[in-house]
Amino acid sequence: MAKMCVEARRLDVSRLCLGKMGNGLGALQLRLACETESDTSIQAGHLALQLGMNDKAKQIFADAGRWDLVGRIYQALGQWDSALQVIEKHNRVRIRSAHYAFAKELEAEGKVDEAIEQSQTPIKEEQ
Repeated sequence: MAKMCVEARRLDVSRLCLGKMGNGLGALQLRLACETESDTSIQAGHLALQLGMNDKAKQIFADAGRWDLVGRIYQALGQWDSALQVIEKHNRVRIRSAHYAFAKELEAEGKVDEAIEQSQTPIKEEQ
């Protein structure tokens, strides 16, 4: 039923569903999204994320033109190629921080040479 709330954009009902599911963190995230975002479609996208509907959330955010959120989803899922493509095409302001975050993840995995190359990528693009 909570997934149907995403499709119908019924955030009032979704709060009840999250409560019945015992998903306190999801309810908290939805409340924060409602406080910070005025667009109900963006709020529904946040609800979709809490319900594990990542593809639906990406679609909702892309339709709303919130490419920063689409890029964040890809980053959180570890899909760095897709994240960097979206950020380079639609959200160039965040390109340095995205490359830095990718480099930090590579460093944590022990891929130091790749991390160094990735951290220098934005500098190479500017020259």
